Amino acid sequence: MFDTNRTRLGCEALEARDTPAGNVVATLSGGSWYLRGDAAGNEINVVRDGSGNVTVYGVGGTTINGQASVNLGPVSTSGWRRTGIYVDLGAGNDYLETHGMAVPSRNVERFGGDYLGPVAY
Repeated sequence: MFDTNRTRLGCEALEARDTPAGNVVATLSGGSWYLRGDAAGNEINVVRDGSGNVTVYGVGGTTINGQASVNLGPVSTSGWRRTGIYVDLGAGNDYLETHGMAVPSRNVERFGGDYLGPVAY
């Protein structure tokens, strides 16, 4: 015998629950660039081209000023400061990689499980 009053059960797929990557805010102050992250895991590549222009790229969903990348223009890599870039990516598990320039470790604040990636010249 079959019970005609039984409830038929089913499954339905839920929307994606991806944890968004963070946003890094790039600001110019006193001739130096400051890259400040949030509490999320931020991943960025800082690339200096042959003309001396520096572009910051977000990786893995991280945005820079709400965009995929931001061109900082020419940034000094000589003199007593060695670089006009200071980085504080916040409290998340962050990743910073540079290409064509070095950001001295004294210019990088590290919290959480941060990784200062390889430097490529």
